[in-house]
Amino acid sequence: MQYTSRKIIIIEFILLCLVVPAIIIANKWAVYMFLFLWAASLYAYIVMSAVYNDRIRKIWNWNAVTWINMQLILIRWVFASIGMLLFLY
Repeated sequence: MQYTSRKIIIIEFILLCLVVPAIIIANKWAVYMFLFLWAASLYAYIVMSAVYNDRIRKIWNWNAVTWINMQLILIRWVFASIGMLLFLY
């Protein structure tokens, strides 16, 4: 089965993003939401492994994680957190 088929991607989107959350909300199964999120993450990892095989290590470029890059991310995170805090307050 080819995971890049447009039909499969559309079916997958409808099921994971519309049908399952609608079922969870309609049946008031909010306690199962984290289970669904973990299952969806595991499914995404399995599909990623099937499609990319050993190229996953090339996709995760850990050499790009440097202190300079982390400083930029942390600064943005602090401003975003303060902004969300002010908005929610």
